[in-house]
Amino acid sequence: MQIPDPRPKVLFSDLDRTFLTHAYTIHPRTEAALETARNAGLQVVFVTARAPRSLKHVLGPLGWSGRAVCFNGAWIGDLERGEVSWSERMPADIAAGIMEDARARGAEPIWYGDEEILIHAETPTIAWQLGKVGEQATVTRDFAARRVGPFKILCVDGRTPACFDALRGRWDGAAQVAQSHQMLLEVGPQGVSKGAAVRRSMAELGLSPAECAAVGDAENDLSMLEAVGSPATVGNATDAVKQCAGYVGASCDEGGFADVVDWLVGRPLRKIPIGS
Repeated sequence: MQIPDPRPKVLFSDLDRTFLTHAYTIHPRTEAALETARNAGLQVVFVTARAPRSLKHVLGPLGWSGRAVCFNGAWIGDLERGEVSWSERMPADIAAGIMEDARARGAEPIWYGDEEILIHAETPTIAWQLGKVGEQATVTRDFAARRVGPFKILCVDGRTPACFDALRGRWDGAAQVAQSHQMLLEVGPQGVSKGAAVRRSMAELGLSPAECAAVGDAENDLSMLEAVGSPATVGNATDAVKQCAGYVGASCDEGGFADVVDWLVGRPLRKIPIGS
């Protein structure tokens, strides 16, 4: 396996099912890899579909804080300084239409604003989704009257692939649509993606794609991997993501993030267990 040359200065990393396990825990190898990256001068910038407060809640106990990309690229800022360098919201009327259409098609949509998370109704599916990331929502029926749009809408549990396919067909072009999991459809401002946010971040940092790496696992990570010189993934990634990667580590449940860091900093690579 060829080691990236030049060695990347920044690693843009997805969070769920990449840095975190499927159970939303942090594997010991992954936690140790943050220190490995720090000692090697490799800056880790998390790029996630989550809200800034959720990312801070997860990573705060590790002592990590700094530059981050949230809401699938709709928010770029510094969690330590509390600064926002760039953000973009969905038009309120389009967002309201998506909320109603998603619900009518059998999905359960969640509206993510600054400090507010809005839903049509409390259901077991909504409780499951919000509970696993430690978030709470407010029930409202008044989406059409809202003047300020959300950073993103998360559509949960489309029942069948046809539901998410129908939402793509209806709203692709008016909004940015990509799956982050087989049960999760991420909808954000048109033209906003993890890849666009990574390119904006590279410009802010004065870095070229050759000086940057990225790791992710799902469709919404593809644009990010395509934006950097050293794309990588974990063993549980989709086939499309693996095809885009220059290196594939073990599953997130086996600390695959640590394998990616080892590859980037030139440490000896362990043998990846079969099936990881």
